[in-house]
Amino acid sequence: MEFATVAHFSGLVTHRLDLTVQFPWVYIIIAPKAKVIYIGETYDQAGLVVRLGRHFGRYQESELRKCASKHGILKLHPPFIVIAARLPFGEDTSEPDASSKQIRLFYEGILHQYIASRFTGKRAGWSVISNSASDGTEPESIKKSCESIYSCFENTFKFLESLTEPSPFHLVLLDQKEWKDEEATIEDIGRLIERTELQLFTWLIDLLKQNYIENSDSWWIEGIPKTIRQQCQNRKEDEGISGIPPEAYLTLIDFRDIVRNNWQLCNDTIEPIAGQQGKDKATKWIVELNEMRKLWAHPIKQKYLSVPQLRIDEIRRICKKIDTAIPK
Repeated sequence: MEFATVAHFSGLVTHRLDLTVQFPWVYIIIAPKAKVIYIGETYDQAGLVVRLGRHFGRYQESELRKCASKHGILKLHPPFIVIAARLPFGEDTSEPDASSKQIRLFYEGILHQYIASRFTGKRAGWSVISNSASDGTEPESIKKSCESIYSCFENTFKFLESLTEPSPFHLVLLDQKEWKDEEATIEDIGRLIERTELQLFTWLIDLLKQNYIENSDSWWIEGIPKTIRQQCQNRKEDEGISGIPPEAYLTLIDFRDIVRNNWQLCNDTIEPIAGQQGKDKATKWIVELNEMRKLWAHPIKQKYLSVPQLRIDEIRRICKKIDTAIPK
């Protein structure tokens, strides 16, 4: 698996990219003035930005600062260079699933070994301050991926070392080359969300009808929250077209409240899609789908609001998980 640079943030120039999505990452923090390097991993629910925020935030929460102090460095000063590689995960990759903590630790340990032996070991005064080690049991595919990440690390450092004076912070993101060749557009995602919305509707209505069987409309009265029923009826009356049942006026975002209202019926299907437990966390992806659907339905707005490729890839991954989880 080869990696390539897909985005570069600096203290002076930034580009739009959503770093609040839950992805597995391995990252390298370089502090050139102190000549130290920290290597870490994360699969934080709130994204890479939260984990990095902890490192550069209060001392009590900063493993970066704590590790530096153990090496006699009481204060870390800018500039900083952060190189973060998004790792493969989910069912749509043949690589080891990096949502697993153990897999991420494999990446961390191998990179620790490579940087210690090939980089800091050949530069006077440099050291790796994080604690990690490779024991040689890591899969060969991960070792090959780490070779690519390390190559990007070296090239990035050579390029940015002279630029740290005018710009005190650099964040470089790496992603897999294969994914770049299969990029989906917002139009592709819109059609995929349309299909997924119909799939969710059919599954959910069938599920309610199978479980609320006292009379023909029990599923509607007991399974659908009252506010949603009223909204559907209002939409039906506003449109004034006869022969269309009120459930035809359900919207994608309505599905979240319906699922939460029938959690005992839905949780076994919904939680695997989210990789989270609990009705609130496990249904958050419905909100994400709905936001993307709204943007896709308003092409004029797309002219003024760009969508990061990482975001599009995540929506595509969610739809694939739905396709796997929901019975055909």
